[in-house]
Amino acid sequence: MTIHHALGVLREERLVESYQGRGVFIANGSAAPATGRGQTPPDAALKALRGDLNQLAERVARIERHIASSQPGSADTS
Repeated sequence: MTIHHALGVLREERLVESYQGRGVFIANGSAAPATGRGQTPPDAALKALRGDLNQLAERVARIERHIASSQPGSADTS
């Protein structure tokens, strides 16, 4: 799942609001999240998103370690 897709899911669930040129913000809570037919309940969607973000963080850390170990003069050879 990409960040763009994750933000789309959060927008659909009305958990965040985005504004052109300002950013993405946590919704004020006045709108109830959508849980209609075919949609994942918010708790399950957030759990899935959290898992995807953890996997992404691990991938980024591995890439950063690889880049650091590839740099000339690097002491890390793993």
